[in-house]
Amino acid sequence: MIANGLKYLAAAGFVVSALMVSEDGKAMNLTELSSNFAIFTEGTDFLASRKLVEIPIGDLPLPDGKLVALDPLVQPDRAAFTRTVEPGTYPVSFIREDAAHSRPGFIVIRFSQSPVTHFELALLPQQDPSTLKDDQFFGIPVDAGVAAFANSAFAADQAKREAEEQKKAGGDYVSYYDDVLFEDLPGTEEDESVLHRPFENGEGAVAIAQSGWGDGYYPVFWGLDKDGKPALAFIELFVILEADGRSSFDKERDAVLATMNEEQRAENQTAYDALKADDAGIFSAYLKAGKIAPKDYVLENGGSFMLEAIRLDKPAILRAMLDAGADDALGPHDQLFEKPYSAIARGWAKNAEETKGKSDAVLAPRSPELMALIAELEKRPGGSDQSK
Repeated sequence: MIANGLKYLAAAGFVVSALMVSEDGKAMNLTELSSNFAIFTEGTDFLASRKLVEIPIGDLPLPDGKLVALDPLVQPDRAAFTRTVEPGTYPVSFIREDAAHSRPGFIVIRFSQSPVTHFELALLPQQDPSTLKDDQFFGIPVDAGVAAFANSAFAADQAKREAEEQKKAGGDYVSYYDDVLFEDLPGTEEDESVLHRPFENGEGAVAIAQSGWGDGYYPVFWGLDKDGKPALAFIELFVILEADGRSSFDKERDAVLATMNEEQRAENQTAYDALKADDAGIFSAYLKAGKIAPKDYVLENGGSFMLEAIRLDKPAILRAMLDAGADDALGPHDQLFEKPYSAIARGWAKNAEETKGKSDAVLAPRSPELMALIAELEKRPGGSDQSK
């Protein structure tokens, strides 16, 4: 028997149990299996803020309250979990990043609107967390690239349907996927999923989606309310980390935006427009007034004003920043490059020269005016010229 834990994880103002304790007192920290519990303790606004979306699959009937998680093409007869829910029909969905070609990160079934206060690893009969060693965990094996929630009647109905299809096709029968599911899951579209019934009027049903990055072994969690009743269950597919679907660019931009008021955001945009137009007069005025600094983040495009002046080959703008005291050390928003600005510029110049006239040319040559300023910049190794 698994008791509620005593250790807690703070998540966006909510407190959820992160530790399971077995009868012999052995603890299992669930946060070592998933860093995404906050997704299930917050509302839809939280999903949107983390660039995550929830896609419906269908309503799964659980007439006896028993829930099964499985790869339906590999282990259709997998046993139900020991914990049960009230008999009923419940919506199943998957959650993914809000971007093209994103893979499902979780498959979720929701039993109520009650807030989730703690989590528990879903277990089959005879599974005991106290027997696990190091980073071991109980989960579902996937070997056909799909994962699902099903009811307890699915296995028998699928076996019966498969027998009928085999009899009908004879030697031409390939598999349940090829002969039954392929029409609904051909593997050619984004967000492929299906609420499948082996027989239209049968009890057996399964809600299937792609299993994240594919084959593997995935844990399943119960999300329990304050009374210990299941509010949801989800399959963790190890696609999303820290309950966040944002790209590194989005995270950095959001962090910078959080420190700026509307006026500062507008000034940032005006300065960048001046940079793109090579309007050194406006840009210099903003520098002198302290409205921007050379290594400030550019909201529109990422990176710093220094990096953008070099990338877009704007020598007049780079001159203005040199006059304002800019040096060659990378600012806080350009650390991905590791090398100083002068090395970046010379690398781009070399690449442009080597690929000049070729079909794979990406960069245009840097102007002599810009490269003359790069030589001057190299003489200022310095440190970050500002901390704004």
